[in-house]
Amino acid sequence: MMNQAIENIRDRAKKIAEIIKSEKGKIQVVTHHDADGICSGTIMYKALETIGKDFQIDVVRQLEDNIIQELSSKDADLFIFTDLGSGQKENINKYLSDRKVVIADHHTVSEYSAENINELNCHDFGIDGKDEVSGAGMTYFLCREITPKICESVEFTLIGAAGDTQKKNGQFKTINKYLFEEADRNGRIKVINGLRLFGRFTRPLHKSLMYLDRPKIPNVNGNESGAIQMMNDLEIPAKKTNGDWTRLHDLSKEEESRLTIEIILRSELVDNKDYLTGNVYVLTNDHELREFATMLNACGRLGKGKDGLDLCLGKKDNIDDTLREYRQKIAKYLNWVSRNKESIIHKKNGAYLVARDKIDENFIGTIMSIISKSADNKMKIMFGFANSDNGVKVSGRVDSSLDGIVDIDMAIRKVVEEIGGEGGGHSLAAGAKIAQGVELEFIEKIDLLLDYDQKKNTLSNI
Repeated sequence: MMNQAIENIRDRAKKIAEIIKSEKGKIQVVTHHDADGICSGTIMYKALETIGKDFQIDVVRQLEDNIIQELSSKDADLFIFTDLGSGQKENINKYLSDRKVVIADHHTVSEYSAENINELNCHDFGIDGKDEVSGAGMTYFLCREITPKICESVEFTLIGAAGDTQKKNGQFKTINKYLFEEADRNGRIKVINGLRLFGRFTRPLHKSLMYLDRPKIPNVNGNESGAIQMMNDLEIPAKKTNGDWTRLHDLSKEEESRLTIEIILRSELVDNKDYLTGNVYVLTNDHELREFATMLNACGRLGKGKDGLDLCLGKKDNIDDTLREYRQKIAKYLNWVSRNKESIIHKKNGAYLVARDKIDENFIGTIMSIISKSADNKMKIMFGFANSDNGVKVSGRVDSSLDGIVDIDMAIRKVVEEIGGEGGGHSLAAGAKIAQGVELEFIEKIDLLLDYDQKKNTLSNI
């Protein structure tokens, strides 16, 4: 079935690729600001550059009405949207009905269609975009029909997938697995088995230990001096002879093995359910897959999407300051949440964080993802609300145990139809933009739509 889906995707991609290859005028690429969007934009950038097209690329937060209106003033004959667009086709055509439009996306498809819009979306082929293929993956299928040289960039499909947390338990599935196998064959990625601590190549080891969520290590989690002491107990120096902090990557196999055993003993871990060890995916630039995706997300969330593109294109090799600012903001926002628990409204089916102007709208999705996955969280449905210049950004997350039971993409679309606004995404992760002042109404309506029997995990209203 998957092979047939891939063939069908390729057939459609060939037809759409001809539109791009035959374009003689200017091309405007528009991509999303997260890691998947930046990887999608990178793939399209490389394809268009290879065939000598006249183009420019913009990285946007969302395709809201005012953003599309602003884009319509661009001097371009063809617009290409990557990692967004499938849910905004009606608005796109509202302002771009006189232009050619191409969309390569993996978000839920709206029913709207127009003669000038050509779309490549996995959902049209029975492939679920929430965890089977990323926006970068769909862009790659399109660009592979533009130029075979793009095969040299297949690893960006996996970075995009990792950025969208499509890798489960250290593994890719279906289309992503197919793309991983291609990257592996082409030497674009390698897999090693080891400790799956975040920051193998980029973070001081004691910081990786300190920020480890699972398993819990007494006197180490959240304790910098405790983490350093643990390393000292194992005779692993916190700093190397040149004065740089020791990273996990710097350890010998024997040292990494000793560290693994010590974590297991101290945390009393009885099995690998927390995936302490397993596959570690290493890119050709010597970055670990998740780390690089985080670097790109940092660029996008801080409004530096072009820096993320330059990083992917090899035009920039250091974003340490950006990463530091990104981590500081996340720590600041998480600290605010922990000190303002009254800002979380608990309803029958979900928990709703009303942050107003205390959390940047570009970070509300990241904060909700972190909170929803934390070991202390007991809620399976969570939404966050953050003020923006033109309304309120809403970001929803659902625990994977409710996959196939709860669909917040559908629920959000129903609610914004009633109260105004726009939104969409995936069944387990979606967002919206609504007017200020209607947050409580949104919460009441969506909590009713997402009513499910928590004992039986059965949905009653959708």
